[in-house]
Amino acid sequence: MEKKILRLLIVDDSPDDAELAVASLRKAGFMLKNQRVQDLASMQTALDKGAWDVVLSEYTLPHFGAQLALDLVKRAHLDIPFLVVTRNIRDPDLVKIMRNGAHDVVLKSQSARLAPAVERELHVAEERRKYQKMSLTLNEVENKNRAIIEGSREAICYCQDGMHIDANKTYLDMFGYEDLTELEGVPLMNLVAKSDHVRFKDFLRKINSPNPPEPQEFLAAKKDGQHFHAELAISPIVLNGENCTQCVVIDVSKRKAVENRLQYLNQHDPLTGLFNRHHFTQELTRTLEQAKQSDSQSALLYLDLNELKEINDSLGHAAGDRLLAAVGARLTRCVRPGDTVARLGGDEFGVLL
Repeated sequence: MEKKILRLLIVDDSPDDAELAVASLRKAGFMLKNQRVQDLASMQTALDKGAWDVVLSEYTLPHFGAQLALDLVKRAHLDIPFLVVTRNIRDPDLVKIMRNGAHDVVLKSQSARLAPAVERELHVAEERRKYQKMSLTLNEVENKNRAIIEGSREAICYCQDGMHIDANKTYLDMFGYEDLTELEGVPLMNLVAKSDHVRFKDFLRKINSPNPPEPQEFLAAKKDGQHFHAELAISPIVLNGENCTQCVVIDVSKRKAVENRLQYLNQHDPLTGLFNRHHFTQELTRTLEQAKQSDSQSALLYLDLNELKEINDSLGHAAGDRLLAAVGARLTRCVRPGDTVARLGGDEFGVLL
């Protein structure tokens, strides 16, 4: 990850402990702008007046602590990594703070874990922001498509008894026809991929129902055989005194590409291309439920790499990243297509057989 000035807010009543955290991050190559607070009022002031990239908080302080600090970050609607850095924490407290939204817990006696944890969470936060940006893009695309369906007459054809009788130029261009004479008499079904024929026939039958069917997506087929994703809206119309069907077509290939990319980002680790912890947990839950119902058997492997920190320190993080990617590729080659390989975070991998 490209290093930049890291705006670090430390919640701790020990200046020495705060300085140790700062030193650990600087040693890892971070350039810091940091501030230490130790009570609710001073933290609220810091959040109001400054912009922060990461919050490090001691779990327990006099009349304050990580739980309250995390609540302040949530109320401020800040999507930034929140790490608990503490001398000691009981297991129930650790579970509670993680469920409340903390991204990691690092013991002060294990300061070597701090920099990798911060770097990992910064990377995850950046991917989350990209995901949110793409979600907004997807919403914009959907809104534009909806406006086209409701008010546009761009790609339109008219059919009678399932055969084309008329179409505008945009429709001809969309499906690769030179002029209307090529399209006249061609069955509308020919412009839909064979894999969708059964569903498309059922869609057309609904035009005779009291309420026209809602627009649906199909795999469309051009004259040259190429396929693209299209949204079709049909409605009955009288043309030259004859009952016909009007069909409005919208190419939604870009929207489908965005949807597929969003789904990929939501399920995969950006470094290795493996599934991420969230998707792996879902698969594990599904497998457990399946095992309860059908007595099927599966195996769960948990692996971590030794001395990844030493590799990062001696050869650089790029070398460590290449190692993680190589390990992910090796694990994938070693399992069957139906098995699940995931990077759970840091140097940890999971395999569900």
